[in-house]
Amino acid sequence: MGFKTKDDIKLSEKLEFGKINFINVRSANLKQKINKFRMKTTVKSDKHFEYAQEFYARKKSLKLSQPFILKKGFPLSWLKSFMSLAFFPSTLKTTVGSRSVIAAVLVLLALFGGLVVANKEKMVYAVLINGKQVAFVENREEAEQVLNGLKTVKTKAWKRSVTIKEAVTFRETTTHFYNIESISDLTKIFDEKLTFVAAATGIKINGTVGLIVKDKQTADYILDKLKKHFIKNEMNVGSVKFAEKVEIVQVPVDLKDIIEPDKALEIIKNGQQKKATHVVSKGDSLWSIARKYDMRVADLKVANLDLKGEKLDIGQVLNLVRLEPMINVLVERQITVNEIMPYDVVVKKDGGMWRGRQKIQQKGENGSRLLTYKVVMKNGLEVSKSVLAEKVLKPAKGQIVLKGSRFVIASRQGSGRLGWPISGKINSSYGRRWGRMHTGLDIDGSTGQPIGAADDGRVVSAGWDGGYGKAVVINHGNGLVTKYAHMSKIEVEVGQQVSRGDLIGLVGSTGNSTGPHVHFEVFVDGAIKNPMMYLK
Repeated sequence: MGFKTKDDIKLSEKLEFGKINFINVRSANLKQKINKFRMKTTVKSDKHFEYAQEFYARKKSLKLSQPFILKKGFPLSWLKSFMSLAFFPSTLKTTVGSRSVIAAVLVLLALFGGLVVANKEKMVYAVLINGKQVAFVENREEAEQVLNGLKTVKTKAWKRSVTIKEAVTFRETTTHFYNIESISDLTKIFDEKLTFVAAATGIKINGTVGLIVKDKQTADYILDKLKKHFIKNEMNVGSVKFAEKVEIVQVPVDLKDIIEPDKALEIIKNGQQKKATHVVSKGDSLWSIARKYDMRVADLKVANLDLKGEKLDIGQVLNLVRLEPMINVLVERQITVNEIMPYDVVVKKDGGMWRGRQKIQQKGENGSRLLTYKVVMKNGLEVSKSVLAEKVLKPAKGQIVLKGSRFVIASRQGSGRLGWPISGKINSSYGRRWGRMHTGLDIDGSTGQPIGAADDGRVVSAGWDGGYGKAVVINHGNGLVTKYAHMSKIEVEVGQQVSRGDLIGLVGSTGNSTGPHVHFEVFVDGAIKNPMMYLK
């Protein structure tokens, strides 16, 4: 039992003082405990011995704002008032008797004796780390044993010789009893303030140690596993090497800096940068994810080399930044593939064929060949490809195309920019005819006679056109358009580019026609014009 409150007693070691064990307490609460002792004058005197146990000040707790140490500057006035009979009124003597008085005296003796012990100075050793004092010890040999014990524990744990980076020294001095550290406290101080160094293995990259591992065997394992990560079973590998200069070196390091193998491998592959990721949810696609994070799909694929196609799985984690590995792996491999040899196309002019017509004289056939490539891959991505050998299995057979070069257009010594679509007499001119306007020229021809384009242009209409029958309309640009009607066959398609004199159709008598001929019209900026003004 005792005077325990929430900010009161801090139980510690018990010290023998005469026949009484005194439990250490904080001196800041000492007055309060004595006042409580005065109030309990009616309690049996046996309890006073238990109260007295709690008045022995803890050796470290005495170092508070008002220490109870008998030295220069000690507040003797407080001690005098404490020892006065004011603490022991007459009621104490009359109510409890002489035994209570004896108990009170024992309390004072215990307190005073404890103060004397705490105030006593003795020869000790100051412990210094790099010249800075960190503790006091009674026995230097015990302190050295603590230090050597820590080294032994760490040596066994790491299976290598361990040294201490800092200099630990001792200096003989004196100090108060309460300043002396226990062995357990000294162990904790050494463990926290000292740097235990061991010979470890560093992986040096381009002259700089990138990370520290336990030993050379671990370093070899990590680097070998890094290479194998980018080699597939089906590969015909020529060589595997690092793009950087990588060395394995011995370095003295703090044991806390040594990295476990799996973590070291991850750091080498992904770099030290913090990764940003996205967890795939329902409805996600590479496009939507890239748009969400203001990225390109191509960059997203580069950041996730394990992606296969466009398919994503719910819960799949995607990297959002392109990781920069500390070490890049270059794999040189050979691949042999059977490739198609596409045939060449040879075009020959045929003067007997109308321009715009063509035919295949010899059909082409693809060949095949075996190609052996040297492929260099960097971290799984192809960076270069060159041909090492080629073997033709089947030569390609070229295709020969005959293309007509005979012009359709005839010249009549006109001054216009357009050529005549066919050669023939004019059956009906532009102007009024049979009481109504005839909007073009009717040029006599024979069924099947080729019709040529009057000038370069693009086909804008090709097909049936009411009374015009089968007709073709060509836009020559700059507002100039020509129309060819009553064809028996159309030889062009809408959108096709044609040149002057190219075959566009054959003479016929489709639509409102009395015989085979070409009805030829000219438009300028949408207005019908007399074709004779534009024909040569």
